[in-house]
Amino acid sequence: MDSYNFLSASTNLCEMEAHRAEVKFKEGCPSITCIDNPTILPKKNKKGGPVWGLGGVIDKDGAFIEESAHLNGWSQFGGAYEYDKTSTEFINEDVIWGGVFIKHWGHFIVDFMTRVWLPALYKTDKKLVYVANEKDFIDGNFSELLLLMGINTERLIKVTVPTSFKSVTIPALSFKKSDYYFQEFSLTFKKAVNSIDASFFQKYKYRKVYFSRTNLKDAKRKEVGEKLIEKSFQKAGFDIVQPEKLNVIEQICLWNTATEIACLNGTIPLNIPISNRKDLKVLVLNKSSRPHENLIWLETVFDRRITYIDVYDPLLTNKKRSLGKGPFIMFVTRNLSNYFSQQNVDIAPTNTTKIIVLRTSFLWLYSINTFNPLVKKLKRALNKFFGSTF
Repeated sequence: MDSYNFLSASTNLCEMEAHRAEVKFKEGCPSITCIDNPTILPKKNKKGGPVWGLGGVIDKDGAFIEESAHLNGWSQFGGAYEYDKTSTEFINEDVIWGGVFIKHWGHFIVDFMTRVWLPALYKTDKKLVYVANEKDFIDGNFSELLLLMGINTERLIKVTVPTSFKSVTIPALSFKKSDYYFQEFSLTFKKAVNSIDASFFQKYKYRKVYFSRTNLKDAKRKEVGEKLIEKSFQKAGFDIVQPEKLNVIEQICLWNTATEIACLNGTIPLNIPISNRKDLKVLVLNKSSRPHENLIWLETVFDRRITYIDVYDPLLTNKKRSLGKGPFIMFVTRNLSNYFSQQNVDIAPTNTTKIIVLRTSFLWLYSINTFNPLVKKLKRALNKFFGSTF
C-alpha cells in the first residue's frame, strides 16, 4: 500500500519526500572530544539567545567548547556567559557530556539520545553529565529508558551551578536533523529493546493498537474531534490505549508485538526507534498539512515506511500552525474512510451536522487560545506601567 494514498491536496507530498532524502547514513563512528579541567555551565535562558539557552562546556581558560553545543535543526543550545568564578564547585571525576535535557519525550528521543551512544554502547563507568531547566530532572520514563541502555540513575549528574571536573568526554551527535546519522543512533535504542526479557512480550502479541490523546489535559486544550476518530478505530478492531499510562517497558512491548499501530501525528509516532519490528504497520493521522520533519527523518534512519492519513479539517487548519501548539480540528475524513474501506471495514465519514458542531467548538477553543495570551500581555504591560499587580 502506498504511504501517501490517503492525503488531501493541501498536504505537500513533494515536500515530505524531500525531507526523507535530506538525512544520509554516515560511515564510521561519531567523534569524541576530551577536555581536561573543564567547567560545565548550567542552562541559562537569554532573550535573543539560542532557543534552549546558554551553557555547556568551557575550558580552563574560559573558552567555550563548540563541540558541547547542541545545534540540531531549530533545537539550539550552547554558549558561555559571565558567572561568579568564586562559587564554582569541583567534582574530582572524569565524566561524559550528555548535553541539554528538555523534559519532552519527543526531544528526548531526537535530541538528547544523540550523545547517549558512548555510555550505552561502550564499556565505561564514567557518569553522564547534563543540564536542564531548574525544575527538570531525568526521571520516570526518561530514566527508565536510559536504564535499559545500561545507564542507571546513580550515573546521572545534573549540573545546577558552574561545576569543574577532572575531565569531560564530549561525544559528537550520532544523529543530526536534515543532515546525517550514524549506526550508533539506532543501535542505542536496539540495545534497550533487546535488554527486556522475552517473557514480558508474550501478553502483548498480535494486537492492533490505537494510541489515544483524548485523556491528556494538553490535548483537551487544543484538539477537537479525536473521540470520533478513536471510535472509528475501535470499530475497526483496534485496542484503545493511553500511552501516558504505560511505563517504558510496556510501551516497548507494544511497539514490538503489535501488528498495527495508529496515532495522531506528533510525539507518539516518534517512538518508532523503540521498535525492532520492520513489518510493523504504522498509521499516522495528520492533524495538519504541515510535515513533521522529525518523524520523516526517523523513517529514513530506521528504514520504515509510515502510512499517512489526513484527518484534519482543511477549512480551519493552517499549515503554519505548529504541531506542538494547535489548536486542531479533526474528524473521520473521506481519506480515513477510504483507508478503512481498503481494509474491508465500513466506516462512513463524519456527517455534516457533526462537523458543524466540531467547527463551533474549535472556533471557541481558538478564540480562548488567542484571547488568553493577549490578556497576559496586557497584565504585564499594566504591571510594568503602574508598578502594581492587576
